[in-house]
Amino acid sequence: KGKGKQEKLVSKGLRGKIIQFIGGKPSGFIQRTDGDRDVYFDMADILDGETVEQFDPVEFDVVEGQDQKLYAARVKKLPKGTNLEEGSLKSTTPAQASKVGS
Repeated sequence: KGKGKQEKLVSKGLRGKIIQFIGGKPSGFIQRTDGDRDVYFDMADILDGETVEQFDPVEFDVVEGQDQKLYAARVKKLPKGTNLEEGSLKSTTPAQASKVGS
């Protein structure tokens, strides 16, 4: 959405799934796994020219546009079946955490 506009990065590397397309438009909404409100995306922000469908898992950044609204940016389609559970998105798993300092 924000091509050529000033954007402020809010969050990076979030995950979610495409939940809705806006009728007849190349845009829609992503449901975030962090429980925050759904975020708008535009097909122009899908990386690598991928096409996405409803319920596809995605990884994305959230940016704030000049209008103070939040948008998904740098949206990357993830393989179908990717685990999007919030607990699985932590950067360190308990097994990794126990190895720290040993």
